Amino acid sequence: SPSEPSSTRSSRIAWLVYVLVLLVVFVPRMRSYTVTVAHAERPLLDYVASMPKDVLIAGDPEVMSNIPLFARRSVFLSSEISYVGEERVRDFFAAYYAERAEDVYGFCQEYGVDYLVVNQDHFTEEYLAEEAFFYSPYNEYIVDYVAGRTDFFLAGIPMDEVEFAGARLFIWECLSQD
Repeated sequence: SPSEPSSTRSSRIAWLVYVLVLLVVFVPRMRSYTVTVAHAERPLLDYVASMPKDVLIAGDPEVMSNIPLFARRSVFLSSEISYVGEERVRDFFAAYYAERAEDVYGFCQEYGVDYLVVNQDHFTEEYLAEEAFFYSPYNEYIVDYVAGRTDFFLAGIPMDEVEFAGARLFIWECLSQD
């Protein structure tokens, strides 16, 4: 019928006007998001980017969050992917704050983690006293786990055994330590 093209045309014009109104209203309100990297982390990210593409890296979830974006490598856990499961999160922190080497090696073997990124500040009395390791509910577990401990395996890694050493961060190859 002759009215169909007119109604089709009208609905298309109405749809176009609707889209244009949405663009005019919402586009100016959209914010541009910029991801910044701490100056101290830049050398670490550059080093990680030079590593084989199939490595799996574990470390502080905040630092790990930048690795997939800036170094294009896989991470075990980051602040963005903590939904990997409660057991994995707890296992990571149990290894990170382990007193015995066997516990760290066991974690790396079990999960196929090739390298650990270690923040030396995480083992200081001041940092431990803050009790701000990760967000809830995991933070409570970590607080209980490290309570009363002062000896941590990763805090004692000799610098001549690390792959990379930055201002406060170092990378340690954990799977080759059989």
